[in-house]
Amino acid sequence: MKKLNIIIPTVLITIVIIAIGLLSVAKIQIRLYSNGWSCYENGPCAEIGDWRRYQREQNIKAIAVEGNKIWVGTENGLVCMDKATGEMKHYRYPNSGLPDYHIKCIAIENSTKWIGTRYGLAKFDGVGWIIYTETEPKFPGAKTQTNRIKTLLPSDEINSIVVKNSTKWIATVCGLAKFCDTVWTVYNADNLGLASSRKRSSLDFFAIALEDSIIWGGTKKGLARLDGAKWTIYDKDNSGLPDNHVTAIAIEDSVKWIGTLGYGLAKFDGINWTVYNTKNSQLPNDWIKSIAIEDSIKWIGTHSRLVKFDGINWTLYNEKNSKLPSNHINVIVVDGSTKWIGTRAGLARFDGAKWTVYNTSSLGWFYRFICYNKMKKSKKYEDKMNRLSEKYGRLKN
Repeated sequence: MKKLNIIIPTVLITIVIIAIGLLSVAKIQIRLYSNGWSCYENGPCAEIGDWRRYQREQNIKAIAVEGNKIWVGTENGLVCMDKATGEMKHYRYPNSGLPDYHIKCIAIENSTKWIGTRYGLAKFDGVGWIIYTETEPKFPGAKTQTNRIKTLLPSDEINSIVVKNSTKWIATVCGLAKFCDTVWTVYNADNLGLASSRKRSSLDFFAIALEDSIIWGGTKKGLARLDGAKWTIYDKDNSGLPDNHVTAIAIEDSVKWIGTLGYGLAKFDGINWTVYNTKNSQLPNDWIKSIAIEDSIKWIGTHSRLVKFDGINWTLYNEKNSKLPSNHINVIVVDGSTKWIGTRAGLARFDGAKWTVYNTSSLGWFYRFICYNKMKKSKKYEDKMNRLSEKYGRLKN
C-alpha cells in the first residue's frame, strides 16, 4: 500500500510535467507563427501569422460549381472541394501558377476555370496555367509561369467574370473587357463618355450579369447596359436607382435585381423601379454584397445577415438561428436546391433544411483548432462591427 501511495503521485507529477512541456512547446510554436512567416521572399503574403492566414483562408470571396466539385476562392488561395466527401485540394504557390492568392471571382467554361485575382486573370484547365496580366506579375507562381501573356486588360484587379459562348466578360477596377479567342475589346470611362480626372479608376466595374445578348454592369457611376454597341447608364439622377455604386446584379426573367453599397436593393423591370431598404422593408442592412436567384426566391447576402425574399415575405438567417459561420455574407451560389454561401469566416451549405459548414483552411488540425478558438473569441468584435454596420450602413470591408 505504501509503495502504491508513492507510485500514484509520481505518475501524476510525470503527467503534469509532460503536459506543461507540451503546452510550452505549443505556446512557443504559436508565438513563432503569430510573429509571422514568409511564404516566399518579398512576396505580398510575407509576414503573416497563422491566425491571419486562417482568417484569410476562411474569408470566402468566390464560389463556382463544376459538376460534383465546388471551386472556392479565398483571400489566401484557391480550393477545390468534392461535394460528396468534403475532400479539399488547396492551390497556392508552388503547386499553382496563380498570379495572386486573393481570389475575387471564378467562372467555369466547360472544364476550364477562369480565376480573377488582384494581380491578374488565370486560366486553369486542371493541368496547366495561363496568366493574363496588364503589367508584370508580382507573385512567383506567375513570374515563373512560361504561359504568361501581357494583354489589353484595363487593370489586373479583376472583380467579376461571366462566360457565354466562349466569350469572357471581365470586370476590372478600371473598366470592362471582352475576350473572345485572341481578340480583346475594352470599355472604359473614355469610350463610354464618363471620363474624369481620375484616369485609372474612373470606371470601376464590380459586377456583371447577362440577359440574352444584353450586358449589365455594376459600376461606381451607376448601372451600365450594353446592347450591341449602344451603352446606357442608369444613375440616381436619371432613374430610380438609389445610389450610383452598384455592387451586385441578378436577373430574374426580365427583372433586374440590383445591390448597392449602403443604399439597399433595387428592382428594375425595364420601366419601373422599386427600392427596398432598412426603412421600408425587413432588409437588415443596406450594404448588399451578393444576390442569387432560386426560381422566384431571391437570396441576398448583406454585410450583416443572409436574406431570403420571395417577393412578399422576408426570412433572415444569422449565426443565432442557423449554422452560418458568420453574419457577413460575401457570395451566394445556387446549385439546384442547394445554396453555397461564402462568409467572412467559412463556407456554408444549405439545402433548405440542413446546414453544413466547411473549414477551408489549409493549416494542420492543431493550428486550425487554436485559430478556431481564437476566432470564436473574436466574435464579440465582429458582432460589434455588424451592429455598427446595421446602424450606419456604409462601412469599409
